[in-house]
Amino acid sequence: MGFIAGLDLAWTALAGAVVAVVISGRAPRQIFAQVDGPLLLFFAALFVIVGGLQAAHILALAGGLIQPLIDAPGALGAFHLSWISTVASNVVSNVPWVLVAIRWIGLDGAGLRPWLLLALTSTFAGNLTLFGSVANVIVFETAHERIGFWEFLRIGAPLTLVTTAVGVALLLCLT
Repeated sequence: MGFIAGLDLAWTALAGAVVAVVISGRAPRQIFAQVDGPLLLFFAALFVIVGGLQAAHILALAGGLIQPLIDAPGALGAFHLSWISTVASNVVSNVPWVLVAIRWIGLDGAGLRPWLLLALTSTFAGNLTLFGSVANVIVFETAHERIGFWEFLRIGAPLTLVTTAVGVALLLCLT
């Protein structure tokens, strides 16, 4: 409700967490003991990497190369955004990638389509490798004795390629 009311997102999330702890009836110490610290550190490190790329001006250089590709007219721009988003989501994970990509998406006044493409491709890209989404890492921590990186990739690669291609084609037809 705080977000809808236009309140600061971080403070709204913190207030929601406090309310959840209070109504749970459990001691905060019990709840915090269940927090996966190494996973939070891993996720935070992804954002530190993105911040380092920004500070080193690598994102500005990449933007100079990427912007003309994704600003190409019609399906060509959509194709470029799709493959760039799929690859980048698997380099820095999909959530940090979106925070990087928003610097370049829709700057040409193209409307909603680039934003929908970014949402679709970064989400589906999370299925490609274990590193495509932090959710994959969470599952892998539990199932690592049953599935490894290559097995995940063997299933994830065709799944990602097909769903992304179909999704992009549908999106291009509908927008």
